[in-house]
Amino acid sequence: MEVLLVDDHRSVVEGTKMLIESEPDINVTIETDVYCVPDLVRLKNLTSFFSIYTCRI
Repeated sequence: MEVLLVDDHRSVVEGTKMLIESEPDINVTIETDVYCVPDLVRLKNLTSFFSIYTCRI
């Protein structure tokens, strides 16, 4: 399974990537620049999407 993980905080995205990739058969690509995401989606031919939003208080 290919996962594209997007977050504007590098440390958050790196830590989350490590957690997700501890599962077998999961490959994670990370991006911190939201403007690059459409190109990555086309490049990797991604077809399924879901979003998780977090709020820092």
